[in-house]
Amino acid sequence: MKKKDGRFKKLFSFYKKDLFSWLKPPKLLFSLGCFFLSSLCIAFILYPHLILPLKSYHLGDIAQTDIRAKHDFLVEDSLTTEKYRQQAREKIAPVYKFDEKLWPGLKTKIHMAFKNMREIMEENRIKKLAKNAVQTVEKKRSSFKIITDGEMKKRFESILGINLTLKEFKTLKQKNFSPVLEEILLELLEPLYLRGIVKNKMALPNTKYGIALVFTSSKREEKIYNPEKLLGLREAKHEINLRSYDFYREVGKETTNTIVKVALNLIQPNIYYSAAETEIRKQNAAKAVKPVFYQVKKGEMIVREGEKIDQKQLLKIQAQQKTISQKQSRLLFVGITALIFVLLWTNKIVLKNIKKDFLEKKSDLFFWLSNILLFLILSRIALEIGNLLSQRISSLSSQFFIYALPPVGATLLIVLFTEPKIGIVLGSLMAALMGLMLNSPVFFLYFLVGSWWVAFRLRPCRHRSKLIKVGVELGLIQMALTFGILALENPLNVWQIGASFVFAGLGGVTTGIIVLGLTPIIEIIFGYTSEIRLLELASLDQPLLKELMVKAPGTYLHSVIASQMAEAAAEEIGANSLLAKVAAYYHDIGKMKKPLYFVENQIGIENKHDKLTPSMSALIIISHVKEGVELAKQYHLGPEIIDIIKQHHGTRLITYFYQRAKEQNRDVKEEDFRYPGPKPQTKEAGLVMLADGVEAACRSLTNPVPSRIKSTVQKVISDVFLDGQLDGCELTLKDMHKIAERFSKVLISIFHPRIEYPESPAKKGNGHESKNKMFFVTSHTYKEHSSKGEVTSHHIRSGKH
Repeated sequence: MKKKDGRFKKLFSFYKKDLFSWLKPPKLLFSLGCFFLSSLCIAFILYPHLILPLKSYHLGDIAQTDIRAKHDFLVEDSLTTEKYRQQAREKIAPVYKFDEKLWPGLKTKIHMAFKNMREIMEENRIKKLAKNAVQTVEKKRSSFKIITDGEMKKRFESILGINLTLKEFKTLKQKNFSPVLEEILLELLEPLYLRGIVKNKMALPNTKYGIALVFTSSKREEKIYNPEKLLGLREAKHEINLRSYDFYREVGKETTNTIVKVALNLIQPNIYYSAAETEIRKQNAAKAVKPVFYQVKKGEMIVREGEKIDQKQLLKIQAQQKTISQKQSRLLFVGITALIFVLLWTNKIVLKNIKKDFLEKKSDLFFWLSNILLFLILSRIALEIGNLLSQRISSLSSQFFIYALPPVGATLLIVLFTEPKIGIVLGSLMAALMGLMLNSPVFFLYFLVGSWWVAFRLRPCRHRSKLIKVGVELGLIQMALTFGILALENPLNVWQIGASFVFAGLGGVTTGIIVLGLTPIIEIIFGYTSEIRLLELASLDQPLLKELMVKAPGTYLHSVIASQMAEAAAEEIGANSLLAKVAAYYHDIGKMKKPLYFVENQIGIENKHDKLTPSMSALIIISHVKEGVELAKQYHLGPEIIDIIKQHHGTRLITYFYQRAKEQNRDVKEEDFRYPGPKPQTKEAGLVMLADGVEAACRSLTNPVPSRIKSTVQKVISDVFLDGQLDGCELTLKDMHKIAERFSKVLISIFHPRIEYPESPAKKGNGHESKNKMFFVTSHTYKEHSSKGEVTSHHIRSGKH
């Protein structure tokens, strides 16, 4: 069981180690964080309207850009809809209510009033008879109370709700409030109430839709198209007066007039207008009308740039804005951010396959991402400026400014500090992002072609004027592309074509100027060294090289020869010859700190290492690498040169002092006599290492004939290769064969035989021979040659025995 557990733990630890070695959590998390933040920034630059409040347009505004439908959507034609709803409202007939309960109630009151009066009169009659009878029998006063006419009048008036004079009341009383009078009153009123009485007949609407007469009790509704059949209050009273003549014979004129007066007092409207019911019906009718929509297709032009927005266009714009809610905008922004993140990460993978060490350093990553962000921001700013100017200057179109946008500058800037392949990849990414920003595949091709052109045309760039030249070429390319783009559009006028060409040409030149201005800033911030900077460092008038020439002339001359060798070999194998040359100039600048401890500077003096222990000598020799790095940083030589200074000895063994130390103490550690490294990581660093060792070895040759130079070159290169110093710099065996040939040609040309001039007798026997030293001076360098100096020079410089 324990054995199985052990196997499981071992297997788990293996997979765990393999997993984490692949993920590299801290580095991966840092990269993911940088890419995520950059994706957010780029998404905001491309689509700020998804985060910022939508631009509100008003009737009569001038469109800043072409506004197209982003998707299919429906637009409510509010004007037409409102028109139809108004028509529906107008078709609704005014509602009048017929109070069916009014006449039956009034009829009951009339009957009660007349009946009550008859009962009172009968009761008074009986009371009078009873009173007379009691008085006859008992001869005393009766206690029966008789209701007076005044009291009867008040009761009659209260029941009917009318006012009568006492004379009119007595007229009715004289007729004993007979049922005949009651019937006459009902006959006068009932036809009028059944027909319907309105307060003001003139206020009745006279439309083709009539009026809706709603009976309150039965809920029956009747449509009346001829309101003339209804009676107005004045008309009803007039009709009562007209009918009064019909009853003169029956009850007499005075009684008829009294009945007519009662009728006139009892007449009141039983039909009234219901404003609330009418409004409810109109609202319901309007709601029943369905909105009128018309469809807008995706890509349809809503309004063109420079046009004044009318009502219909405004409705379309507002409808499109309503279709995308705030939540949808946020979701769309997240989706775009994810898309950009994938684009950036894919670019990173492609770049890693092109150049392994690119984007591995934080400075490279920051430079790459900030380069993208910078030129996208510049493009967005230029675009917004173009929109503002096009609003104020009617003859300018915002599309003119699109031709002048500078995203190709990102490719120019990165090619300036890296290589064309990386520029091509970045140019493709920038073109894709600009295509998203402008929502146009045509402009994707426009910026893609421009980026690829400058990526191939910029290198080599050893003069700042090359940036302007490439910018001019970019402008010409963009002008040609602009002509193709304009040919795809509608017929254009001469002004539009000419302005587009001018902006396209100026855009290319402006891009070159922007990059030219950014170059020194990038060199300072990120510590990069462009070819222009390398060319400046290659000048022998540089303060550091002048100081090296004064303090360590032998090292200076050695560096000059090594630079010629490295440059020639780099051109042969396709490496960066300028970088190799400049790095060779500065690879030994650390020797300025203690120049006399290096044999090439020991001219006519004793060797200082004779008084030191081997370990101390080794420390001094090794320290020149560290001190060279410090000087390089102090003088801002750039990371490429600093790396080559670190790597130009790799981890080689200082054999001479190691062997001396071993003779004194067999327990000495080999690690103490090796350079700290690292080994060369680039072809240029490998070339400087080989040039350094080969030049030192060939300098020590007593008879530098071509055959000996070639064999020495081959031997030094072989020793370095077998020592494993070139494992990380991608130099192949074929490359090393070419390097050996180039080194041999350069050294043979330097150490070629010269005519020996006869010496004057005065110089013969001057004592130089007694010191057993001879100085051979050539047009390029000098070399000290002696039985001791030859070995010392070779071992101290190359670290080989």
